[in-house]
Amino acid sequence: MRKEIQSSVYSNMKNEQQKKELPDVDFIISKTISILASGWSSTKFLIDNQNKKFIYQKGKIYSKAYKFSDIINYEVYENGKSQVQGRAGSALIGGAFFGLGGLIVGSSMSRNINEKCNQLKLIIRLNDFNYPQIVITYVDNVDWDKNGWTYRNMKENLQSVCSMLEFMLNEKTLEQSSTVKQ
Repeated sequence: MRKEIQSSVYSNMKNEQQKKELPDVDFIISKTISILASGWSSTKFLIDNQNKKFIYQKGKIYSKAYKFSDIINYEVYENGKSQVQGRAGSALIGGAFFGLGGLIVGSSMSRNINEKCNQLKLIIRLNDFNYPQIVITYVDNVDWDKNGWTYRNMKENLQSVCSMLEFMLNEKTLEQSSTVKQ
C-alpha cells in the first residue's frame, strides 16, 4: 500500500512538474547537496538561503519550491526501524541542554547494532496537501556491509542532508519565535 502511494505521488510530481528549469523564477541557489540515492545518479537538494526555500530534484524532475517553514519533520529509517527523528521542538530542547551538538543529539533515538543494512530511507514530511512527503531511498533490498566503503559514504551523505534539514527547521523556529515576539 505504501509503495503504491509513493509511486502515485511520484507519478503526479513527474506529470505535473517535469521541467528542465527551476519552477520558481525567484529561486537563487545558495547550496546544492547531491544525494547518493539508490538508482538515481542525479538526486539533489537545491537550497535558497536568501529566500528560505528549497527544491528537491530527482533526475530532470523538480519539485515545487518549498519554504523552510513547510518542513514538518523528517525521519531516518534503517532496516525498517526509525533511527533519527528531527523536528524543530526536539532539536531546540537538545540545543538548550547540550549546545550546538545537542541539536542532533536531541533528536536522536537509540540504535541497534546490526552488521548489515538492507534498507536506508529518509522521509521528509511537508505541509503540502498534494505532496505530503518526500521519500529518499538510499538502500532498498540490498545487504550492504556497515563496515564497507559504500555504506559509510551513503551514511555520511545522509548525515549531511539531515544537518541541512536541521538548519532549515531551526530557521523555521527562529522565524516563528521572532513573529511571536513582534
